[in-house]
Amino acid sequence: MWQSSPVPTLDEIAASAGVAAALPLPIIAALDTVLAILPAAHLEHEASKENEASEDSLLEVAEVASVLGLARSYVYELAPTNQLPAVRVGRYIRIKACEVR
Repeated sequence: MWQSSPVPTLDEIAASAGVAAALPLPIIAALDTVLAILPAAHLEHEASKENEASEDSLLEVAEVASVLGLARSYVYELAPTNQLPAVRVGRYIRIKACEVR
């Protein structure tokens, strides 16, 4: 049926049981395999994106103090000496998350 016309898209296959039924068995088996793999691959991709974002993020002094178990005033003392690499954003001090973890 669909072999004489363009190959159906995945949306067309999902929307119509008739289109899906007309697919050859090897294609249906391949689609089943892909559908089994996709959720795990998607979760891995989302986790890697989250890690990249969290490593690039800037933390406030209070967050850094909490993570390291230090007083905020001590974190402020460490920043200008480069013992704790920091970035000044306007009048605020921020520390890269990757420097803390």
